[in-house]
Amino acid sequence: MQLVSHSSSSSAARSSLLLRIILSIHFATDLARSTGTWAALRRQYIRQVLLQRGGSDDKSPDFLNKYEAQGDDVTKNTTEERPLLCSTHSLRGERHYMEDEYFVGDEGRFAAVFDGHGGAAVSRYLRQNLYANVQAALPSAGGTIMEGRQDATPDDIVIASAVCAAFDKIDSEVQDISHWSFQGSTALAVVIHQHIDGTRTIICGNVGDSHAILSRSKQAVDLTRDHKPNDEIERNRIVKLGGTVDWCGQVDGQGQPVERTGVYRINGNLALSRSIGDRSERPWVSSEVEIKLHKVEEADDSFVLLATDGLFDVMTSQEVVSFVHQVLDCTPTLQNETRTSMAKAVVEEALRRGSTDNVTVVIIWLRGGVKDKIT
Repeated sequence: MQLVSHSSSSSAARSSLLLRIILSIHFATDLARSTGTWAALRRQYIRQVLLQRGGSDDKSPDFLNKYEAQGDDVTKNTTEERPLLCSTHSLRGERHYMEDEYFVGDEGRFAAVFDGHGGAAVSRYLRQNLYANVQAALPSAGGTIMEGRQDATPDDIVIASAVCAAFDKIDSEVQDISHWSFQGSTALAVVIHQHIDGTRTIICGNVGDSHAILSRSKQAVDLTRDHKPNDEIERNRIVKLGGTVDWCGQVDGQGQPVERTGVYRINGNLALSRSIGDRSERPWVSSEVEIKLHKVEEADDSFVLLATDGLFDVMTSQEVVSFVHQVLDCTPTLQNETRTSMAKAVVEEALRRGSTDNVTVVIIWLRGGVKDKIT
């Protein structure tokens, strides 16, 4: 047994304590840089950039999604926006695995849904990282995207460019992960931006066949275009690249596809023409994001709904909008409670109608804040 004198023991203890203090300081410094301090500096920079375009520093980051609180700022306006009420729900359905993900941030003004295939890794990665990539792109966003549109304001262009840059960056990150070669995901993101004059723009970025719709005077307005292989634009691109679009399902006596008995696939494989990931399917499968802008008509527009294709396999856009308003009309005295649980009602209706896919629905209510009554 080795004996240590009292003085030596005290010296060793002091050295150990000093080492722990130094390590604690380094840890605290790194933590501050990676969380509060660095995040605050980044937020301040973003706000300074956005201030000239209707931005403000009146913001409390409280972003919720299904799994964890996460997120930061995207935009905040001098018009003192209130949090938007959101309803979310996601079910596995009859599939063996859950590959859908969703994210809601910026107090309801940013929402996204992701429908994975070949596994849940890519859709999960998107849920964890797309929003942060949009934030990171905002200070330097710019370019010619959406320029030439008379209704696109400078801040619309900045946000649309940031969304585009975020999609490009995250696809590049996914492509670099070799064991995800045969995995991919759709990606649909919506930003609701309020201008300094109080008007609002819905900015949609979409890759794949998840879909967003707007309820305008109880009529459905499609905010996105599904990227299916049999879409004329998508088919022409695929064929020019040497690929084929094949019907995988039943045919009638004339050799024509029988609807709802199968799907169109690229080279007999993937049933969508754009996605994040799917390195094994390039170049026929594209990751190019399609950006669309829609001006909100405040008197007529009531909600934006994002969903994976498990919903639209069994319901049209108009059927979804009509169903939502039917439920609202049946509960006139419980509007807020009904709006909060509406996504669950829509998902369950899809399953009742025979959807066998994962179904995820996110609804952003455009009228009234979290604690307000709908008018």
